[in-house]
Amino acid sequence: MYIFAALIYPSLTAVCLLIALFSFLWYRKQLKVLTMTTETSGIINKLIEPKPNPKNPGAEMYYRMWIEYSVDGKTYKTYMYREASKASYQEGQEVTVIYDPDKPSRAVAKDFENAKNQWLILPVSFGAIAAVFLLIAIHSLPDVLNMSSRNETIFGIVFNFCISAGIIAGMLVFRRSGYYRREKEKNPKSAKGMLASAVLIIGNFLFDAIFDLVFYVILK
Repeated sequence: MYIFAALIYPSLTAVCLLIALFSFLWYRKQLKVLTMTTETSGIINKLIEPKPNPKNPGAEMYYRMWIEYSVDGKTYKTYMYREASKASYQEGQEVTVIYDPDKPSRAVAKDFENAKNQWLILPVSFGAIAAVFLLIAIHSLPDVLNMSSRNETIFGIVFNFCISAGIIAGMLVFRRSGYYRREKEKNPKSAKGMLASAVLIIGNFLFDAIFDLVFYVILK
């Protein structure tokens, strides 16, 4: 266990952070495509029809499609998804594609308004995984450093208060995000559920911190 805490978890944290960094740099390059004006026509060569979610009938349904396009005689493919309520698609349909003339493989369908969210999934996911491994590594420090019972209690109090503060800050930022506003409009219950889950997690860490603090003061 100590080997995992001292070596494996920090190593996994570093690897995930590097992947998150490179994927974020890739994300920044992809964003430049949205500012391009070079266009060509593409054909939807594969389409997945939207299907209702039995567990959430009111949820938005999406078309998922792969678009084939050509630049200077070379064929490329790009992917997109779009809300079924905003447009209707079918295989073989022609769509407009925006691409980077310096790198034609970097492209996006002109009406793909969810491109930013899709491209951001990778860096955010690996950033979150890195954060989890980092928290595990930090949480294991008392065992790795062989702390005394008193120091371990102090460490636990500080750790839980810091985690609570971090989640609160993240929740405040999330509430201001475009994703939360869209989710709140489309599915208010889902948005409230996200915030409720965050509140429960914060409550758990705060309870542990306060309990340890009281226990520490009494036995000091």
